[in-house]
Amino acid sequence: MLNTIHPFQFFSTLIFNTFKYKIIKMKTLILLFAITICNTLFSQTKATQDSIKGTIHTFFDGMESKDTSLIRSTTTSTITMQTIQRNAKGEVKVINDGIDGFLNQVISLPENIKKVEEKIVFEQILIDADMAMVWTPFKLYINDKLYSCGVNHFQLVRINNDWKINFIIDTRRKTCE
Repeated sequence: MLNTIHPFQFFSTLIFNTFKYKIIKMKTLILLFAITICNTLFSQTKATQDSIKGTIHTFFDGMESKDTSLIRSTTTSTITMQTIQRNAKGEVKVINDGIDGFLNQVISLPENIKKVEEKIVFEQILIDADMAMVWTPFKLYINDKLYSCGVNHFQLVRINNDWKINFIIDTRRKTCE
């Protein structure tokens, strides 16, 4: 027995299959578009994070080499620098030290201090437009001996496509795990 297909059935099947093909094609295009967008955003974010890390690494390179010009090249002219410490009574104090005070400390290290190295870990970087916050646990070594540890908190601002450190606050502990 020969199967016959009604013309209406033939055309409805053809239209349905064509429509089904277009939906699959459209879903594929949307998926590819979404993947491209995500990849682009991830690449931009990674490049931005790398730029921020580069600024902070350059800051410490300047500190380690006693190059005040290099340090200044990484900061805004209005940078605020603070340290959180406990006094002899155990009270928490916030100590303000401007960039000039910090630079004077860097260049006036005693002769017996041959090497200063701050090892940091980029634990968290948050970015919103032209502002970034960076959290970096650190260990400070003087002449290859552990001197102190703590956390640096940086706030950076993107000025003319360059990330500049605008604020640093850190904790400094003598007892490190």
